[in-house]
Amino acid sequence: MKLAVIILSDPKNGDEALGRVFNALATAAEAHAAGDQVEVVFQGAGTHWPKELSRLGHPAGALYQSVRSVVAGASCACAAVFGATAEVQACGLPE
Repeated sequence: MKLAVIILSDPKNGDEALGRVFNALATAAEAHAAGDQVEVVFQGAGTHWPKELSRLGHPAGALYQSVRSVVAGASCACAAVFGATAEVQACGLPE
């Protein structure tokens, strides 16, 4: 199976946003573990997530690191519009 996981939620939106990103990453992890072809992409306000998820002790940080190999990148246009270009670049994600 091929699966694309697009993360759009804004980390500034609290617990609901955390739940959304957690569910997206968990889905990606489960599919990847099952041998499926998976790519995770951050778009829109979701381009702020890589910085947040890379912070030590973040509740979804370990899950993010477990799927980091299948993160295809972040939209450079979205990162520019939402002011996250430097964050995305600092995390080493392709744009």
